[in-house]
Amino acid sequence: MRYLFTSLLLALAIGLTPAIAFSGVTKPGIPAKTGAAPVALRANVVVDGEIVRLGDLFSNTGARSDISVAHAPAPGKSAVLDADWLTETARRHGLDWRPKSRRIRLVLRRASQPIERDNIARRIVAQLQDRGARGKLKIALDLRVSTVHLPIDAGKTFAIRELRHDERSGRLVAKLVAPASNPVYTLRITGRLQKMIKVPVLAKHLRRGDIIRTRDVVLRAMDQSQIPAQAIIHPDDIVGQAARRSLPSGLPVRDGDLEAPTLVRRGALVTMEINTPMMRLTARGKALDNGTLGEAVRIRNVQSKRVIQGTVVGLDRVRIAPAGSLAAR
Repeated sequence: MRYLFTSLLLALAIGLTPAIAFSGVTKPGIPAKTGAAPVALRANVVVDGEIVRLGDLFSNTGARSDISVAHAPAPGKSAVLDADWLTETARRHGLDWRPKSRRIRLVLRRASQPIERDNIARRIVAQLQDRGARGKLKIALDLRVSTVHLPIDAGKTFAIRELRHDERSGRLVAKLVAPASNPVYTLRITGRLQKMIKVPVLAKHLRRGDIIRTRDVVLRAMDQSQIPAQAIIHPDDIVGQAARRSLPSGLPVRDGDLEAPTLVRRGALVTMEINTPMMRLTARGKALDNGTLGEAVRIRNVQSKRVIQGTVVGLDRVRIAPAGSLAAR
C-alpha cells in the first residue's frame, strides 16, 4: 500500500498522468468514442450504368462499396428488390444489416436520356425530304413506346444513319445512333412512310336517304395507302347526293355509297313552274312518281285533275314545258 502511494506521488512530481480508466465515465463536454456508423438501406436509388454496386444499395459499406451485385434494368426502367434478396446480398458480403420488416422493398431505377418518338420521326422525314420526297409526309414507327430511353453515357444528341426506304411498300429501316459524333449506342428503327392527303369524310352519321349538305362534309388528312380505291376525293362530288345506306362519320365515302337524291316523292304536293318569254306561272300539283334531279315525272293538277308531265328541277319543284301550260292551269 505504501509502495502504491509512493509511486503516485512520484508520477505527479515528474508530470505524468496516471493510467487509470473508469468505465463509462468521460470528462464533461467530451463525447464517448463510438464505433463506425451502422449499415443502412438507401431509398430512391437511381443508377447511371449497367452495373449495380453494393454502395448503391447500402450506406456505410466502406471499402466494399464498389462490389458489383446485380445488373441494372434497362435505361428508364425500374426494378424492385425485396427483403429476401437484400438480406442475402448483405449476408454474402459481410454487412451487418437485417430488414426491420419482411415487407421492405427497394425500388431501383436506371437513369436515361429520353428522346420522344415524334422527334425521331421528324428527323427521318427531314432526311427523306432532303432526298426529294414531296407532299405531306408522316412516319409511323414500329416503336410501342412514345419515348425512347438511351443510356446516360450516350449523350443528348442523336443522328439517323443508314436510312433505307422502299418506295412501293413505304417500309423503311434506319439506325439511331447516340451521341451524333463518336456514337456509343445504336438502336434499329423500322416503320412506314405515310403520304398524307386530304379527303372528304362525313362529319356526322347519316341514315339512308339523307341528303348530304355542305356542313355534313369535312376534310381529313389520311394516309394515301389507307384510302379505298373507290373513295370520292372532291367534296363537290358528295354534296347534294343522298346516302344509299347508313353511313358512319369520319370515314371516306365511296361511289357506291351515294345515289341521286329523290327530290320529288310520289303522293307529295309539288310546285309546278311554267316559264315563257312573256310570263312565269306557278300552280300546285300532286306527284304521281318519284323523281330525281332532271327526271320526268307525272303530276296531277290539284284544281283541274288533269295529269301532265314535268321535269324535276329541285326539291318538290317541277318545271312544265310551255306546251303543257294549259293542262297545268
